[in-house]
Amino acid sequence: MAIHYAAVAGDPLDSGPGSYVLDYGRHDSVIEGPDGLLRNMALLGDGAYCSRCDSVGHIIGGAAVKDDNRMLFEQYGRRQAVGEDYVACRCSVHPRIVATFGRNWELVDWIAETTAARYGSSDRNFDNGASRGYNERYRIKGGDGQALAGIRYRIVTDWGRVFTGITNTAGETDRIATNGSEKLRLYAAGDAAYE
Repeated sequence: MAIHYAAVAGDPLDSGPGSYVLDYGRHDSVIEGPDGLLRNMALLGDGAYCSRCDSVGHIIGGAAVKDDNRMLFEQYGRRQAVGEDYVACRCSVHPRIVATFGRNWELVDWIAETTAARYGSSDRNFDNGASRGYNERYRIKGGDGQALAGIRYRIVTDWGRVFTGITNTAGETDRIATNGSEKLRLYAAGDAAYE
């Protein structure tokens, strides 16, 4: 079971002070914050300002929440944003929303157990992955077995979360944290997906 809180206007991003979700002034769905102020719920596609790269990006999702469990705003044709969703700004590693002011609204999502797979190894089953988190990384090697540094990559989880970056000097990606076991797909420098 995972609990996610609604993202609302003014919620900070984890990219540093001054980063926040923008307010689109809809007023058709507001949440009262712990300070007593009413704030508009944020939707996927809404903007957020990132102080780290000094740009406005769009909320693209990425929290481990099934789309069907997110509230649909039919008048806009979009679903709600929640804490842990990513903002696609100019940063190479997208910041996440830190749900702070919309904690009076929570979404409980039962995460199904899945099979986890790692690049360079066979599929492995984990017992009750929903009850504990995982924190794994890939190592990309060339045909000669040497680590490949400086390779652009994109990792996509079963739940649609996207991680991008460049491999370090040991050919490693950033660590990918998940709430439970998930299948990950690795795309490296234009290659097909590795599972």
